[in-house]
Amino acid sequence: MKHNLYIICLLAICYSLISCDKSEIDHETEYNNSYSKWLAFRKSSQNSYSYRASDFSEISVARTRINVTNGIVTRREFECIRYYPSNDTVKWVEKNMDEINTHNDREATKAITLDQIYHDAKTEWLVKRDGMNIIFTTDSQGIISTCGYQEDNCPDCSFTGVHIDEVRTLYLMED
Repeated sequence: MKHNLYIICLLAICYSLISCDKSEIDHETEYNNSYSKWLAFRKSSQNSYSYRASDFSEISVARTRINVTNGIVTRREFECIRYYPSNDTVKWVEKNMDEINTHNDREATKAITLDQIYHDAKTEWLVKRDGMNIIFTTDSQGIISTCGYQEDNCPDCSFTGVHIDEVRTLYLMED
């Protein structure tokens, strides 16, 4: 009888430790659902896709399109319209493997795969922080759209994360 009581107490302690375990990331359920949708999309596209990330500020609008072929970034295309201090447009394309991520425009999204974006989302952008508003949204396919954080009650503060406004299959030419 004493042995059974010991096992019951041990099980009760283990249960209380497990039930009190709190997630270290915000939006965990939404993230997990989105990640499942991403894995299905990645499989159906044969891990060849294109996505467009955007960066908006009071002085510029920037868009970066990244192509991924068989899981490897193969192209990064950038366009930025700057309103201040002068009106100008910057455009460039990195289309060779040795060119990828060689341009250093501040507004350009780094050429990484969506797998890497999901990793950064879980390990960096969605980590709970005091005084920060954690944001996670998905597109109509359920794939990550906006993910990151900024200071609470500070709409003008900078956003750390990513805004993706389009993900599509990259159709490959058959040889």
